[in-house]
Amino acid sequence: MVIWRKVNEIDAELLSLLPSPLSNYFLFPNKLKFPLRISNYLVLLFIVVLLTELTVRISITVLWGVPFFQPKDIIYNYYPMVQKIKKEYGNTSLGVNRVLVLSCSTLHEEWGDFENQLEEKLNINGLKFDVFNASGIGFSSLDNLNCYQLLKELEFDRVIFYGAINDARLGNCPQDVFKDGYTHYAWNNEIRSIQRHPELNITAIPFFLDYGYQLAHQILFSTEYIPVHYYMRPEWWNLGDDLKSILTFNHNQVKLIELAGTKDEDLLICSFASYSPENYSLDRFKSKNLDYKFQDNSRETEIWGNPEAVITFIDTANATSKSNFINQPNNSQLVDAHRHMKGKPYLFADICHFSPQGLEQFTDLLSEALSEN
Repeated sequence: MVIWRKVNEIDAELLSLLPSPLSNYFLFPNKLKFPLRISNYLVLLFIVVLLTELTVRISITVLWGVPFFQPKDIIYNYYPMVQKIKKEYGNTSLGVNRVLVLSCSTLHEEWGDFENQLEEKLNINGLKFDVFNASGIGFSSLDNLNCYQLLKELEFDRVIFYGAINDARLGNCPQDVFKDGYTHYAWNNEIRSIQRHPELNITAIPFFLDYGYQLAHQILFSTEYIPVHYYMRPEWWNLGDDLKSILTFNHNQVKLIELAGTKDEDLLICSFASYSPENYSLDRFKSKNLDYKFQDNSRETEIWGNPEAVITFIDTANATSKSNFINQPNNSQLVDAHRHMKGKPYLFADICHFSPQGLEQFTDLLSEALSEN
């Protein structure tokens, strides 16, 4: 009994350190009036929420490497090129034409020095251009639109859109798995969980719960998602034949055109150039028995799906781009790169990536179109 009384005395001493309304609640709960007890519940709830928020923010800072007070910056883990552009934008001199490029791995630095090549050709005639490259490996039209939206507070004189093939890949799934917003692709599902929470800098708890749920769902129900680049589920390999993602490609491109119009920025839509030999097969590709200008990072067409379906998708996407160009206001321009480069194997390292000669010709087409306008 003496020991128990001593423990109670110690507990009372510890509780006395709490704010008086809260300590009184624990020490003398039956003596408090009802309104005061409610206020203590609210104080306790506030402390719990505050500690949870601190824990979540510390976790986000450690896991994603973002500032404690800016958890929204998580998005730059998916789009680091956007953050880079925001930092470099302020270094641009007055009177310089700013060109934003929205594309996929074809124009990514892994496949050549596209950015500098284009700048050199644009600046050769005394004009001044700075090229900002927001191209990313595996980027679809949705990623291009997301990047443009993240940069909407910055002004660009020209915006170049060049893409299609990764949208073809996202159609390789059963109809009941496919989602118009591309959230059946794990990458886009995670990004969408960030976009759903505009309050993220105010409170990170709802996002953290949402993101955690999405990750758990992706692990437990992995067959409901297209895996990350470059792996393709063998059983889904030919399910893109119905071109189910072409409507989403069109939707994203129209939204991109509308955003350019809202910002009063000139948009250059470029048809997607590709080349596939008539005798293409996976075995011939692996043995390099095709007329591509092979490079170490050349990719087989099968990572995007059934080769015939991929070719059909690209042709349909190019027709869609031409239609959107015709139907949209006069702030857009069309460059038919596919027409200029089709049937020329020496321009390609695989179905869509350029050889050094191909990149040279492609930047010639862009610089000519940008300089004329």
